[in-house]
Amino acid sequence: MEKRRIVLDYKNILEYSQGSIEYLFVDKAEVVPGESAIGQKNCSMQDWFFRMHFPGEPVMPGVLVMECLMSLGTMVLSTLPDKKGTRVLVESCCVPKFYRAVFPGDVLNLKVDCVRYAHGVGTFKGMADVSGTKVCDIDFKLIVPSDMLNMKMI
Repeated sequence: MEKRRIVLDYKNILEYSQGSIEYLFVDKAEVVPGESAIGQKNCSMQDWFFRMHFPGEPVMPGVLVMECLMSLGTMVLSTLPDKKGTRVLVESCCVPKFYRAVFPGDVLNLKVDCVRYAHGVGTFKGMADVSGTKVCDIDFKLIVPSDMLNMKMI
């Protein structure tokens, strides 16, 4: 059975997230709600962070590469039924590994898999590459506070 896929682009990506346009680090995505997503960030000298990191030698900050992957992870959760626009927060990030810098003109390819989602906590594995060369691996957790509030305390 074919899984339901949702294709998001700059026109509708903000409908599923709580972020602002300045911190939108995914230009397009294809999401299997609750399971996985692939996406892209088109890096351009017009991106605000290249002007300051670093003048004369622009490099995308590693923390923003991580943000790309975590933003894509939020889309995996916010595309679940009745979750559109739900607030999703970062709970933790474990052992990010960086292999290559990201420069203006690069297309950052993103992939995240939801390993587990229960009681408002999602565990993810993410990977980013440029032209098939790995940029970053990361394990992270996201939380959906509204789902955590529905848990019964023992």
